[in-house]
Formats: sequence, structure tokens, C-alpha cells
Amino acid sequence: MVEEVQRRTGKDLEACRRILNSPSLDEYWELTGDGPSDEFEQRDSVELDPTFAPVLLRATLEAEEAVRERGDYGHCFVFWGCKKRILRKRYGVRWQDPADLNPENDYD
Repeated sequence: MVEEVQRRTGKDLEACRRILNSPSLDEYWELTGDGPSDEFEQRDSVELDPTFAPVLLRATLEAEEAVRERGDYGHCFVFWGCKKRILRKRYGVRWQDPADLNPENDYD
């Protein structure tokens, strides 16, 4: 995972280890693109709590590796399902994805 953080940031390995072990919320959002993008979209409170940034970052990277971006319609649901399972099983975190919290929105 450290190598993936380095690929995304271009920083040295020591800085990437620090980011992976204790990222700020801003670093998590920047690395994953998971930050709040719509002021009207509801987000799980876990995503706004800096104490969860390390597990969110790790779970996101693990889920990305597991499902790989295919560009298929509905890929976000596969990714979110995988991330949800990883968070629950490996880290004991219950997370609701954007579709859970925003049933009025269409996601692909």
C-alpha cells in the first residue's frame, strides 16, 4: 500500500508511510477522491471524523485493489460493497455508502 500512496503523491517512502499510518482527513480525501463533493449529499459521519482516516484510507486502497476499475455501469456499487465489507470485517467499522444515505440520487 505504501507504494500506491507514493505513486499517487510522488513523496518519499517515509512520508508515504506516515500518510498511510496517520493521514489527515484532507490527505485521505485527496488520495482517494472520497471527499465531500456535493454540499447536499449526505455522508456517513465516519468520513468526517479524523480518527477514522487511517482505516478509511486502507479500506479504500484495499477495495480498489480487489475490484479494479473496469468502467462498468454500476461499478461504484461493487466498489462500495467491497469497501463496506472490508471496513466491517477487518476494522470493525460500520459504514454507509452514498447510495445508502442518498436514495433519491442516481449512481452508476
